[in-house]
Amino acid sequence: MSDRSTASSPSAAWRRLQAGNKRFDAALHHTPEDITERQAPLAAVFRCADSHLPSEAVFGQSRGALIDISTWGHVIDTGVLACVEYAVGTLRTPLIAVLGHPDCAAMRTALDAWKKVTFPEGAARVVVEQAISSLSRLNATVGAADELSAAHVVQTG
Repeated sequence: MSDRSTASSPSAAWRRLQAGNKRFDAALHHTPEDITERQAPLAAVFRCADSHLPSEAVFGQSRGALIDISTWGHVIDTGVLACVEYAVGTLRTPLIAVLGHPDCAAMRTALDAWKKVTFPEGAARVVVEQAISSLSRLNATVGAADELSAAHVVQTG
């Protein structure tokens, strides 16, 4: 049975989160040092929220080595900027990396809106607007979502 099918209701999902948190808390109490005292991240990674791999796995780093900042489609807002300011200003994180991924639903949505000359309603509109602004800054033709994702990562950085 997949993780998704066992958490088909909000209550079931919440119970799984609570159980996982209890396991984490028990393991944390067996750790000799307080992990919050030694927080010195190698990088802040601004990533798309629908990526299926954790940044630590992508970059081969241990837990706590990176600060993850994620939004769907790399939408930059004041919350993202506050996270970056905290990482750089308070924690003295030396690098900010922007991480894209293949088959991005946000970039497919943006490219579809571009081709049909229609914008979605609701919060998804912001994702489309920011992705299309990356496309227009390039002044280039992009035919696939992966191409738009690569261009958007560069423009976001």
